[in-house]
Amino acid sequence: MDAINIPHWVVGGKHIYNQLDAWEEIFRSRREFRWYFYDHVYDQHDWSVEPEQSWNELLHHRCLQLRQKYRKLCLWYSGGSDSHHVLRTFAKNNIPIDELLILHWKMNPFRNEEYHKWILPLAHEYKKLVNPNAVIKTVEVTSKMYGKYYREQTADSKYFTGTNGFFTPCDFDWQTIHTCDIFDSSTGVMVALEKPYLYLDNGKIYHRFHDKTFELYRGTIKEFEFFYYAPDMPELYIKQCHMLAKYIKQNYPNRNQSFFNQFIDNPAGPYYTEFCEASGRDPAIHPDARTQNGKNKLEGTHHTFMDIANMAKKDGFKSVQIWEDTMSRWKNLMPEAFPGKKDFRQGGTVGIQSKKKYITNYF
Repeated sequence: MDAINIPHWVVGGKHIYNQLDAWEEIFRSRREFRWYFYDHVYDQHDWSVEPEQSWNELLHHRCLQLRQKYRKLCLWYSGGSDSHHVLRTFAKNNIPIDELLILHWKMNPFRNEEYHKWILPLAHEYKKLVNPNAVIKTVEVTSKMYGKYYREQTADSKYFTGTNGFFTPCDFDWQTIHTCDIFDSSTGVMVALEKPYLYLDNGKIYHRFHDKTFELYRGTIKEFEFFYYAPDMPELYIKQCHMLAKYIKQNYPNRNQSFFNQFIDNPAGPYYTEFCEASGRDPAIHPDARTQNGKNKLEGTHHTFMDIANMAKKDGFKSVQIWEDTMSRWKNLMPEAFPGKKDFRQGGTVGIQSKKKYITNYF
């Protein structure tokens, strides 16, 4: 795979593929830095021009594009607003998905409940009503997986990006290869990333990509497909930006950046469902579905993750010590990468942004 097609960091003119190496270079060189996400593709487009095709037309074309590209097509399915919308979009257009990949977080009580109450029933409903030939593959996240994951995912690995503050084996590139045994180029693996990040600057609305979004989905596998980001179809993502910007302008005029942060970047806030629908997602299956209402998006300091780590220590997991030692070492070496955070579990490093793209005037 051409390295330029792997999301990474640029410090000065240097391209870096390890998150902590990037931070080390930032503070060593004091040069400008940014997140590089298919700049060679997205820079060719004028983001201020809204694509003429409708949202549904672009979604249909994206499904066809992926179906024609691969002999076998899989979807990492969580039942959330993004992955469920992808599943519904394929179903509406009568385009089959061959396999649904589901993580069953057996050690996490919230995620364990989601699996049994929402995720698995929805997957079986798709198989029953839409595609009887679909395979549903559950990956059981157990203590053994924690041990295997943290033995292999060290901060020295080339594509390391594990500073999100979670003690959990949640690198989907790693999961795809090591637990699903997907290696061949004829199998496409979709992840449902993502809704736009818009921000306000001097009365204008801009977009930036954020490296924090990709800490669990590096895209180091050529067959890894970001459904909405879609560098093979940039119009799809740019369309989302315009849909969201128009919605905010029409419904929330004359607001400030603080409002944008609340509306777009706060899944626990009051606007999350509205934000999802404004970005082209379907309405939530049910307002109490944690998989769709954003209430399952927790920081590493949440008692659920702390309880798992404490249980791991009690049971003598080597993996929790590897994780804590690695993160503590880097936080002590580079406190500037964790500004204002007493604990690296508070979301990990501060985010790094891509070049900005002008969308439209707000005022």
